[in-house]
Amino acid sequence: MKHRLNLRGWGIALFIAWVFAVYAAFYWVQKPFTPETAWALVRAGLDIAAAAGMIILGAALGRRILVWLNLADLPPADLVWLAPALGLGGLGLFGLGLGLAGGWRRSLVYGLALLAALLLARDGLALARQLRGWRPRLAVGRWGRRYLALTLALTVSLALAPPTSWDGLFYHLTGPALYAAQGRIAPLDVNIPHLAFPSLMEMLFGFGLLLRGDVAAKLLHLAYGLLLAALVYRLSRRWQGRAAAGWSLLLLAAMPMAAVLAAWAYNDLALAFYQLAALYALLAWQETRQRGWLLAGGLLSGLALGLKYTAFPLPLVGLVYVLWQRRETRFLSLRAKQKRLRLQKNLVSYALLIGLAAAPWYLRNWAFTGNPVYPFIFDGQNWDGFRSAWYAHAGTGIGWDPLTQTCKLANFYPVE
Repeated sequence: MKHRLNLRGWGIALFIAWVFAVYAAFYWVQKPFTPETAWALVRAGLDIAAAAGMIILGAALGRRILVWLNLADLPPADLVWLAPALGLGGLGLFGLGLGLAGGWRRSLVYGLALLAALLLARDGLALARQLRGWRPRLAVGRWGRRYLALTLALTVSLALAPPTSWDGLFYHLTGPALYAAQGRIAPLDVNIPHLAFPSLMEMLFGFGLLLRGDVAAKLLHLAYGLLLAALVYRLSRRWQGRAAAGWSLLLLAAMPMAAVLAAWAYNDLALAFYQLAALYALLAWQETRQRGWLLAGGLLSGLALGLKYTAFPLPLVGLVYVLWQRRETRFLSLRAKQKRLRLQKNLVSYALLIGLAAAPWYLRNWAFTGNPVYPFIFDGQNWDGFRSAWYAHAGTGIGWDPLTQTCKLANFYPVE
């Protein structure tokens, strides 16, 4: 038995030595470190810095919004995802306004970024103080942490590569690049109907392109993937316990779809994040009765509508949920009447904030194409029966085939 173990040990040692010898021989000829390699690392660092700067700026803006909502004193576990959520959404809406005003020029965007950094410095520092010393206690075990670290490392490496995904090259990055080329957001002389879809994420991609390039833009979607992971953990931890939070995080990381999409210039993880964030806000409002949570839920629902048309059930469910709270005020006592009036006020405020965050995209479409939900329902320019039939076919995201959908869910993998 001892002799067999010695042979196994020698076999492992020889295999490792052979691997080292092969790599040494290869890199003796193919030099791994060249000036081009060093410059590529510098470019990657600049891409990360540009994306990180946008996220920090968004978090500072989000903290300013939280002050307005009377939610600035939330625990760090909520601030770490809610502040960037609101702030990045605000930056996206600002990007639309800036583009419509003809301000999509690199020099102007750099200047505005520096100005915003100065104006929001106090908010950023306040948020940093609130988050200082906070460390999430991940209940995933040693091997779970290793798996999460490996998944994150692989995802980041993919995100730092040039974009190759279909939708990213077709319109998610192409639209912002075309707007940047003409210096403004205006109807384009190209036949790409997707450019009329709600474009919150494309505005952020546009800032990434103007500040640095397409890789920096891609990293913003990766950031939303990380925010989604933080939110999944927080939601599960708050209402299901520490063990459930760990398993929820591992389940999310184990989906190939999540890691692959995070490395692409898409908007799917941002949509998932804002929808889950809106749900979290409503649950927190029901639990705490802090009006700020309800208002935040309205903003988050509106931002989700700024990403995809398919987010429309979210605000409807939210409105029904708020209305459902009125069932407790069916009696005619003075206290019940006061509570009913307060709920009606909350309902109106919730609906108005949904519209405030979502309406700009639909008004843009109305002005550019004559159809607020172009190209659906009312059709519009560059649209015909063939395209309508194709978009209604199963597998396009609009058509419905139970067998196809079941297979997709079973694979958990994106198909282009």
